[in-house]
Amino acid sequence: MDSFCPPRDLFPEKFSPELDKDFRDVEEILKFRGGSKYHPPIGSFRFALNLLEFGNHESNEWIAGIGNERECDEETGEWPVAYHGTSFEQAIEIVGRGGFQMPPDNPSARIHTVNDPKVALGFAKEYSDSKGETFKLLFQVRIDLKRADVIKKDGVEYWRARCVDAIRAYAICVYKVK
Repeated sequence: MDSFCPPRDLFPEKFSPELDKDFRDVEEILKFRGGSKYHPPIGSFRFALNLLEFGNHESNEWIAGIGNERECDEETGEWPVAYHGTSFEQAIEIVGRGGFQMPPDNPSARIHTVNDPKVALGFAKEYSDSKGETFKLLFQVRIDLKRADVIKKDGVEYWRARCVDAIRAYAICVYKVK
């Protein structure tokens, strides 16, 4: 497998390889998650996080659709899928501490996401492996829109979590840069 995921190399116990999925040669089909359109991370290899080791969640309603192909809506308690582009250094910190964190010195800070991975890739930073291959990574997350700001800009809808409990990562999507 040619996708390089530094957080997985450092914290293998925080990942669930049996739930990994290869989206590199998949065509997009219309689906919904949490009542919103779901854009699969086409072109990536998705490394699944071990939800028992990553985060501290009282239930798994927020991710009701994982492992099956049913369409869900807000009545199920499932949250919509979004993506958060970042650097591999930040990804290592996020995985190492078991989730996102709001800066304590900035109470107005927000965690920005978007439901289209192509847009989120614009916020991801490139990194290289020892062979000189270049990659970008995104966190695949679920976001509680009841505790998020919705911002529409240039035809794109961004979702900004107002608190750390409103965003939960469940995978890292790694894209090889051509």
